[in-house]
Amino acid sequence: MHRITIGAFIVVFALVYFGMRRNYRQSPYIPFKGIDYLGGILWSLWLLCIVFICVYGDHYDWLDGEPIRVALLFAVVLLILCIQRAATIRHPYISLGAFSQHNMLFIFILFGCMTLMSATATSTQNVFTNSILGFDARHNADLNWGVLTGIAVGTGIFYLALTRWKWRVKSIVLAGFFSFLLYQVMLYFLIDASTEKYMLYLPLVFKGAGVSLVYTSLTYALTGSVTFVHYFEAMCVIGFIRTSFGAPLNSAILARLLKYASLENTATLGGEIDAMHPMAHSFITLYGEFQRQILLVSLKEVYGYAVIVAIVILLAILASDYRWLIRPRRMWRLAQIWRVVHRQSKQLETTGE
Repeated sequence: MHRITIGAFIVVFALVYFGMRRNYRQSPYIPFKGIDYLGGILWSLWLLCIVFICVYGDHYDWLDGEPIRVALLFAVVLLILCIQRAATIRHPYISLGAFSQHNMLFIFILFGCMTLMSATATSTQNVFTNSILGFDARHNADLNWGVLTGIAVGTGIFYLALTRWKWRVKSIVLAGFFSFLLYQVMLYFLIDASTEKYMLYLPLVFKGAGVSLVYTSLTYALTGSVTFVHYFEAMCVIGFIRTSFGAPLNSAILARLLKYASLENTATLGGEIDAMHPMAHSFITLYGEFQRQILLVSLKEVYGYAVIVAIVILLAILASDYRWLIRPRRMWRLAQIWRVVHRQSKQLETTGE
């Protein structure tokens, strides 16, 4: 894997070096002056606190641990400083206007849903393949060929749907989350000790296709929804959940859910074991089978919750086409409220003068 990665970087460097013309500048020289470096540092520290909480929350027992409480306090303070700096200086690292762009909130939420659906393949599925099926690192890595195939298929479907079939971006996003739903449903029925390795490839193809469809369609939608002035800032904001705290947060949620399900199933199934059990003569064998059954039931329960969440996401995307049924007078947007507050504050300042 390291050789493949090094080779890929060499290819990229070669394309940049031989593919770009020398002594050619598309625009005038712009020095790195006037950049809000302090704002970038504050946002980075805030993300670092969020990632620390998500990764080490279970280790320190969440709010019962002092490091998590301190990190949470720092995260709140840093977020306030970031917002205050973005509202007061002329050219902040991320301006507040980037958060109020058209469909920015919905795209951010859908990216979060995508990372949640993907987290089951990286955390919960690995528990199943390692603890139940006994796969080593090599066999787990082989499963990524299914994901790679799904990504290639999803990319081709996105290209055809956009250029040939003339689908809406919302329809492509819907198809991507439907692929996630198929992956969750198939894994729900494959949670069994007799599952073979080849059975996991098809669900992972759907998972890879879902990632590719949702990722490319949402990124394409972002280019059409955000103005060029705020485009790179919006990409940075989307990167917060896409490549920063999105995966750790959703993995922490699934790990916590799996832990609660395991504790509940331990209390439920433990009552069935007594001295009359057929395997009571061998405590080690009985305990090992007991732990395996608990893990199987808990994993199936977590994937059942994931299926429910995927169905809710699909229904929410379908219901978004009927927003016109809601009277806009009863649903004030935050931007409208902000305009009213801003107008009244201007009137008060004028009256005071």
